Amino acid sequence: MSAASNHTSGVQHWKWQRLSALLLIPFTGWFTFSIIKYVDADWYSVMLWLENPAVAVALIIYCCIMFVHSQLGLQVIFEDYVSDEKLRRLCLKITAAVNFIFAMIGISSILYIAFI
Repeated sequence: MSAASNHTSGVQHWKWQRLSALLLIPFTGWFTFSIIKYVDADWYSVMLWLENPAVAVALIIYCCIMFVHSQLGLQVIFEDYVSDEKLRRLCLKITAAVNFIFAMIGISSILYIAFI
């Protein structure tokens, strides 16, 4: 029974990792082209762009997808290459905490710029 549940969670993990990768493609393209547009812009122009609610929401979504994808990828690396169970669990917990903290810093920064 546990082998079947591990297989199911492994398949779900694989699907979420691929879905997050696919979602990152348009968001990364949008973000890259947006930033290129503002390379020679002044600070005020960039802040006006970031204050746009649609841009802020898109950046928050991008930030969430990026850190979820990061966590999923790092989890696979630790599960595949760290053989010590305790060390693996510790690495997974630290990675999850760091990804969560960075995601919250990114989201709060976007919200601060856009809505305050």
